[in-house]
Amino acid sequence: MKKITTTLLCASFLAANAQSPTDLTKNVGKTANDWINVTDNAGIEKTFNEARRFEENNLGLTPNSIKNLSLPANWKNLSDDDRALYLLNDERTCRKGIDYGSGPVKGLPYQGLESKVDKVAQNHAADLVSINKFQHDGSDKSSPYDRIKKAIGEDCRDFNSYAENLSLSSYIGSPHMLVEQAVYGWIYEDAISKWGHRRACLMQDKDPYPNTTGFVNNYGDANSEGFLGIGVIYSASYNPSNWNNVDGCGLVVMNFFDPSGKAGCDYGESTADIASNEKDNFVQLYPNPVSDVLNMEFSDLAPSINIYDNMGQLVLQHEGNSYLVNINVSQLQSGVYFARMHNGSNKPIKFIKQ
Repeated sequence: MKKITTTLLCASFLAANAQSPTDLTKNVGKTANDWINVTDNAGIEKTFNEARRFEENNLGLTPNSIKNLSLPANWKNLSDDDRALYLLNDERTCRKGIDYGSGPVKGLPYQGLESKVDKVAQNHAADLVSINKFQHDGSDKSSPYDRIKKAIGEDCRDFNSYAENLSLSSYIGSPHMLVEQAVYGWIYEDAISKWGHRRACLMQDKDPYPNTTGFVNNYGDANSEGFLGIGVIYSASYNPSNWNNVDGCGLVVMNFFDPSGKAGCDYGESTADIASNEKDNFVQLYPNPVSDVLNMEFSDLAPSINIYDNMGQLVLQHEGNSYLVNINVSQLQSGVYFARMHNGSNKPIKFIKQ
């Protein structure tokens, strides 16, 4: 039996208050241990939808005014990035038109994932695992704003009041729904952080809180705003809180920024391709980070797999035709790599070589 013992959250922001919709007055009350029995799409949907009913009651909203979460049938085959983007965008759009006291929520989704900021998030996750810390500052003392500025450029981002959310979960056995727990915790169990994570996830272009700045939304599609980067790592050697009797910890890093409307900015943008992922049969990659042998599980016979480095260079090839693929990566240098499966959707899966 998997056991999630606890989850910690950490938000980076400049102002003391931020973003719409408004805060809950208390946590929903679902702890990390409650996620043990959440094992499928129906369980995830039930967990999030019960929290939405709680929010309506807690804030005096019209019953059932927050739309229900409905997941695609192939949820378990989606990448960490796509699951995070899907859940966050559903949380942003499900409140469209609801008035929390300062006018109706616009409810725009994030425009998508941005490749450079995605690397920022994954690299920060790997950095924290390497120093066994849970914090926003990197080992080089860089802040989330520093890292995003370096990747994107100062002129290619408009200021807003948030830059990074972190979530840390311990586990026994194999990691269990780290992305789902992170998004849920940020939005519904964030009282200890004064709802900074919730505000960061749900911030709009018009901000009802003082001394903060939301999205300018002057780039790309007017019906979406902002870019995300997602980093996810789970490791038996990572335990920054020194929890007892656990097999390791999982870390989720979310970075986000508001792209500017200035000419000459180059964004590597992508959206979650849920439809093409129906062709995937990928289930799990572990351990991550990895030192010697990378394991990849599939629900059907695996396709051929190519491994690329962070510069896009092919470094390894592996033939599939098995439900469990074991790839020796011991000869690779430490860093971020991508496993790309040639089975239709061809979506890369990130991992860290220690």
